[in-house]
Amino acid sequence: GSWYGPGAAVWDAASGERVADLPLAGMSHIEFSPDGAWLATSDVEAVRVWATGTWRQARQSLQIVSLLGFSPDGRLLVAAPDRTRIRLIDFATLEEVATLEPPESYYTTECAFNPDGTLLAQFTNRNGVVHLWDLRQIRAELATIGLDWDHPPYPYSARDTPVPWQVSIDPGPGGLEQP
Repeated sequence: GSWYGPGAAVWDAASGERVADLPLAGMSHIEFSPDGAWLATSDVEAVRVWATGTWRQARQSLQIVSLLGFSPDGRLLVAAPDRTRIRLIDFATLEEVATLEPPESYYTTECAFNPDGTLLAQFTNRNGVVHLWDLRQIRAELATIGLDWDHPPYPYSARDTPVPWQVSIDPGPGGLEQP
């Protein structure tokens, strides 16, 4: 992507050859899909999706965002339209499925999913402030009112099963003293 001028150049990492010049307007943000089949770009006009290899534009949305990122399964794009709110966009349709509004309006510097895509961290410019979104819980709550997005539910894993707390007291060599 470019911070200073229009367009984005695509380079072959192995050969160093420039393989494509993408016509983008102004400053742009780019992100490859997890499978490498797609490149999502955002500029001052739209979000566009390009097929890697041919570098032909496959689709676009007139949403303007300042940050892009893919979920690990490639089904969602995370976008920050105004650097405070986070939008989750269905990658297949480029339609918004949810907007996440943090309790404070700190500037978003980066977003990252955990490996299974159920948690989303929103890093901010405020020292030490990270908003953590539990997408499994959000979807469960949306489902109860008929607003969950049209993706398969997140699978549960052993880490999702609550483990009851167990407390044991070691009285030590002298035992417990009674007051």
